[in-house]
Amino acid sequence: MTPKPPIEFVYVPRIWPAFDVSSGVALILWPLPMDSVLWYIFTFGIPLLGVAICAVGGTLCYRWARSQHVGHVSAMLGYLVATSLPIGLAVVAIKFGSYLASRDIDVFFGEATWGLSIFMFYYFWLAIVSNLVLAVALALLSLKRAH
Repeated sequence: MTPKPPIEFVYVPRIWPAFDVSSGVALILWPLPMDSVLWYIFTFGIPLLGVAICAVGGTLCYRWARSQHVGHVSAMLGYLVATSLPIGLAVVAIKFGSYLASRDIDVFFGEATWGLSIFMFYYFWLAIVSNLVLAVALALLSLKRAH
């Protein structure tokens, strides 16, 4: 006689954690006015996106170069472009705030842009350091392959 499979009392689909996270974000952002939400998205979202690109992009570029899917120069240039994207996005966000201010919509203009400018200053140095670390790692990888 074959044993019966165990009874599952609660079925948790894989999408439920995504609903939990989105509900938590909505609960946090719900009492905030709309201009405050845009301020949070611009001020914290763009630098956090940049940090994620530095971490994940550097790892991916190093692994692709190590497995010889792409060349060392291509990996380095791709990573340089990827880490430059958040800086361009920040400039576009500040310009967008200036455009809205010219239409008398003061959502992201003036003092509201200082937080983004300060975070992007720190991100700029993080991007430079991460590009240098990737360049050194790729140089060491090419020296290792040469011997």
